[in-house]
Amino acid sequence: MSQQRRGTCLRAVVVFGALALRASAQDTPAVRIPQALSLDAAFRITLEANPDVRIARLREKIAETGIKRAEGEFDAELFAEAETALSDSPVGGDPVGASRTRELRTSAGIRKRLQTGTDIEISAATDYTDDRDGAAALDPEVGTAASVTLSQDLLRGRGREVNRAPIHLARNNWQIASQDLRAALMRDLFEVERAYWELYYARADLAVRRQQLARSNELVRTARLRAEAGDAAPIDETRAKASAANQSVAIVSAINRIERLRHRLLAAMGAMRADPADTGFELTDAPPLDAGETDFDAALAAAFTHRPEAVQSGLDEKNAGLLWLLAKDAERPDVELYGRWTQRGLDDGLGGSLDTLSRAEYPTWEAGVTVTWPLGNHAADAGLEAAQLRIQEAETRVDQTRQTIAREVADALADVRAAQARARTSAEASALAADLLRAEEISFGLGRSDSLDVLNAQAALGNAERNEARARADSAIAVSALHVAQGTYLDGKVEIDGNPTTTEHSAEPMGRSPFYPAGSARMQDGVWPTRPKP
Repeated sequence: MSQQRRGTCLRAVVVFGALALRASAQDTPAVRIPQALSLDAAFRITLEANPDVRIARLREKIAETGIKRAEGEFDAELFAEAETALSDSPVGGDPVGASRTRELRTSAGIRKRLQTGTDIEISAATDYTDDRDGAAALDPEVGTAASVTLSQDLLRGRGREVNRAPIHLARNNWQIASQDLRAALMRDLFEVERAYWELYYARADLAVRRQQLARSNELVRTARLRAEAGDAAPIDETRAKASAANQSVAIVSAINRIERLRHRLLAAMGAMRADPADTGFELTDAPPLDAGETDFDAALAAAFTHRPEAVQSGLDEKNAGLLWLLAKDAERPDVELYGRWTQRGLDDGLGGSLDTLSRAEYPTWEAGVTVTWPLGNHAADAGLEAAQLRIQEAETRVDQTRQTIAREVADALADVRAAQARARTSAEASALAADLLRAEEISFGLGRSDSLDVLNAQAALGNAERNEARARADSAIAVSALHVAQGTYLDGKVEIDGNPTTTEHSAEPMGRSPFYPAGSARMQDGVWPTRPKP
């Protein structure tokens, strides 16, 4: 390859890459991190920029198209056909002769399948025949016809219950995808909140360590002055310096942890775009001291109603019933009753043929029945058996989901109670540690204790303050984790496509969902059976 061609190819690659990057940048939402970042602002950025949320939204929209596809099976359909033929036919005689004709046929109409299983077709047709030998009585011969055809399934595919089953399946699948979106939102927003409070604690930890360093430096100064005055041993100053050095090392590690947690928060929001060092922001919120729900029965009832897994298991159970209904229908023989009315017209011109047609002088009535009965019917029997097994699987999955939800709710409640207890006791411990440090500093100033006592008190206060910040962050995380376990985490937090994320309007308690679609003959006295009988 010549140098010139290599240069041309290189420029083409560079241009193509630039265009691809530009297109990619246009597809990616522009994200601006505010200098003062609240938790609500972090949520809004996540809804806009997080790839998982955007993918879940797209999947929900894809599932929604399945409803339109299923409903499209009942759309009216226009059809038209045109064909021409030139034929030579033998004519009796001695010797045998031949006749040549040219034909042109057209037809058009509309057909539609109703949700009751009825097929309707209205059509019109014309036939034009030109006898090239001139022996026909009509030359040319123009025939017209209009017909209406009705057919009705008598056993298989009869009634709205069966014919609308695919629409119910598509709607259930769309609701399952909607629950996947809710689950993705809860998972990603909770991860953002967890990272937010972890970063809050890391910043509080850094502030405590810097305060400990300041106290150690102050102790160094005090110990030096007392040593110079002969009121303390030189080792007191050395101890204070060692403590200050240890705090300096700990501060470096704390700063590194903050940077890593900033990266984690940005990634959780979907905002990890440019150099993270250029994305400076400060947290504005502190963990709320929310007691949260502590009643197990109430929390469990909320979880069975609102958890995406709970709603989905109920929808899966519905789908299993619908698939059983379709499999049961497929097992029946195919018996179709049909009827057709046709009116014909005939002349040597189109006008005369249509005039004859309009006088309705030559009607034709047809009726019949077609029966298809597969021998053995193994495929339908296997499909019905599989549908019955699918029902049992759905029932078992409901029980499995209940067990999982109950355990997660119980664990979340235990974490909330423990976090609340730690928050209360850590606040008391911080106050006592502060009192102890003040007392040790006074005692050291009076020469009644040495620097080791003061350093121990400083360390105790630092640990207590860090434990208090840790307990507040853990309490906020535990309460939110409980709302996640209950499926109510999104309520009042965000909106999906302009609608609040409260699920009261659509969720059904798990295990109480009607098993068959509305209008099913299996409903007796307005009551659904608890389980279908195979």
